[in-house]
Amino acid sequence: MREIEPEKLNVIQRKKHLKELYTPAKRRQEVIGLGLAYALIGLQAYFTLTTLGEKSWDAYFVFKNFLAVVAGILIADFFSGLVHWAADTYFSVDTPVIGPALIRPFREHHIDATAMCQHDFIETNADTFCLMIPSLTISNLNFCMGNKSDANGVLDLLHLTLSIFVGFTNEFHKLSHTHRGRSSFVRFLQNCWLILPPNHHRIHHVRPHSNYYCITVGWLDPLFEHIQFWRKVEKVIFKLTGAIPRYDDQKWSKLSTAS
Repeated sequence: MREIEPEKLNVIQRKKHLKELYTPAKRRQEVIGLGLAYALIGLQAYFTLTTLGEKSWDAYFVFKNFLAVVAGILIADFFSGLVHWAADTYFSVDTPVIGPALIRPFREHHIDATAMCQHDFIETNADTFCLMIPSLTISNLNFCMGNKSDANGVLDLLHLTLSIFVGFTNEFHKLSHTHRGRSSFVRFLQNCWLILPPNHHRIHHVRPHSNYYCITVGWLDPLFEHIQFWRKVEKVIFKLTGAIPRYDDQKWSKLSTAS
């Protein structure tokens, strides 16, 4: 298959090409993966909450569980930033396996930030939910085989929180670009910074899209920006490989168009 040269296409042609990379086979994979992930999260929730319900809920235990929830959200936020940064900064839509599945939506998003608002729930969220299938499978097998100890309850709650927030990362991201029709509950969560706020995420969409990558809740963005975390990682990668940050993304998202 011939590699596409986006710099030779105008914006409309680039949008069309990226949209065509979403195939029926990809859709089938998403439907199956999302259904499996939902089932595994449901089992994880049942086993975890049953285990926690058998505990003595003193102040210390409540505090530990609160920390587990916060830690789960922070880990989800970090990995959302890591994946977002890597997809924006390196690879291309022609990269085998991950190109059409993972890189394509990120390139499309920088051409038209609101395009994802036209995606249904499955297209928006299936890939992120599928990321948690391996760890959830192992966890649920351990529950079924009786391999969980009493000390696992808090860690299982962390895992459950992580799975839910990783799964809904793209939904939170999509809602940050949704300007009409948001429910009062969604606006409340955004205003309380419990999911990604629109004003916060807007910073990422200032060209060249090189900061504020965390898209679950965005809690880690100010810290990473302050310590220049992503720039330091990029410098190390450049020294080791010579890879130029955002080289492919800039070809797709440039404002100029081919004639």
